[in-house]
Amino acid sequence: MTSFVISPLLLTRVAGLPSDALDLVTPSTRKLLAEHAAASARLSALAPELTEELFALVPRLDDDVPLRRKALAAKRSVNRLDPLPWDETVRRRMAERLPARSASLLEDWVRLVEERRALLEQLGTQLAEDREQAVRTLHQTLRSGEGATGEAGECGFAESLAIAAPDWIRHRDHKARSAKKLKTLYSYVARAAVKTSPFSGLTTVGEAGTRGQGRGRSRTSATTAYLALRRLAHDPSTAGLLRYRVAPVRPGTPTEPDGLLLHSEVIITEGVVWRHDRAVEADYALTSLSGLRSGATFAELLAGIGGERPFARFVRLLDAGIIHPVVPWTRGEAPFRALAALLEDDRTRSPIGRSELSRVHSLGDGAWRQNTQGRIAAAAELRDLTDGWGGRSDRGERKPSGLVYEDRETELPLPDPLTVPEVRADLSALGERMRPYLFRSHLYDFLLERFTAEFGAGGVCRDPLGFLMRLTVDRDANPPLERALFADMASRRDPGDRAWLPVGPT
Repeated sequence: MTSFVISPLLLTRVAGLPSDALDLVTPSTRKLLAEHAAASARLSALAPELTEELFALVPRLDDDVPLRRKALAAKRSVNRLDPLPWDETVRRRMAERLPARSASLLEDWVRLVEERRALLEQLGTQLAEDREQAVRTLHQTLRSGEGATGEAGECGFAESLAIAAPDWIRHRDHKARSAKKLKTLYSYVARAAVKTSPFSGLTTVGEAGTRGQGRGRSRTSATTAYLALRRLAHDPSTAGLLRYRVAPVRPGTPTEPDGLLLHSEVIITEGVVWRHDRAVEADYALTSLSGLRSGATFAELLAGIGGERPFARFVRLLDAGIIHPVVPWTRGEAPFRALAALLEDDRTRSPIGRSELSRVHSLGDGAWRQNTQGRIAAAAELRDLTDGWGGRSDRGERKPSGLVYEDRETELPLPDPLTVPEVRADLSALGERMRPYLFRSHLYDFLLERFTAEFGAGGVCRDPLGFLMRLTVDRDANPPLERALFADMASRRDPGDRAWLPVGPT
């Protein structure tokens, strides 16, 4: 495809702050900025002519070397649009050696430099006042959002920050004007003003050309649910309530190691769970994991693991990322309700009580209805309830901070920017400039070449995971894959003919 099309579905972002809270530059400041820019422009226009006059003067000052040096220093200052490095005596002596027109240029330069200096001094004073007013405005914006959610004229900025940074909101009045506190406040203001991804009410997105309904929804974070799942899996009294998946193992090829394993490394950091999958060499896996199957029960796993202490070996495989608990909830289902349902038998000795799981669910589920203080209280209770779910951890390890996640919809009409001819024209111009930089990747060619070499043109691959694991195995060197990736990086600036290569149904 050699052309481009503007998507018919357009998302519009809405900032979580009223525009007057972000209007942090006063009319007086704008006037001073304009006057300072005008003075600088006049200096820039005057500089070449004055530099030429000083350049012509230098050879005529061979009889007065100190004065010639002052002229050369002035020439350098004019190039930088700086004040002349002369005292009154030098200025008087220089005026005596210059033609009348050149002396007038010097006077104009001195006057303009002084005018610009005075403007800069006024601007410094005005900006200090603006900064104080901006801080007062932003703090007032924080206080305006502390009523019950949904009251007319209320800003939800503070409520959103109570989800994003409950500890900061709780202690915001302590040393409120400190540099660290202000830096944090400005960072969230910037996020609410320009960041595109939705989070609580700091930003919201919706379909352009519609009107938002002001709906809201919240839940306890998925990371907390995952911590609870891992805690249940690590305890012998509750591990049997879950099913487990085993890391996929595939045979290699004559030129590859005998066994390959898809290792899923789970990383938990500050409220988010990341899973990093990579194919690794693992010859041992062909035999040691051959008796284990994904979706197995706990009893089936222990029987397959064997040994004198099968549970200890099970925990080691769990911690190593070879075995993972299968989540007992489906997409869209409340995780903590599903976990609590596993504990219906009151005789089960669980490291996490059923009532705790239910309470953690209700706190997150109801947070969006709460005001700022209610949200802070919910976060504090959640932290106390879930404090021990992570098991043993390093003393310096930071615990999850985002305990509640909220989706919030604006109640404002969302205009369609494409109805503005100038916006559509700009997007069309941008699309025309971008299109030559969208190209068929060398990685695509590499995969296609390997596929046809192994299965033939129009061939069928019954195990795409094994095929991809063999191609992307993580080791000291994978030359074909690395060459394709580096070629793609090198082609970004100038794809050339690759921009117009076809991409088929493959």
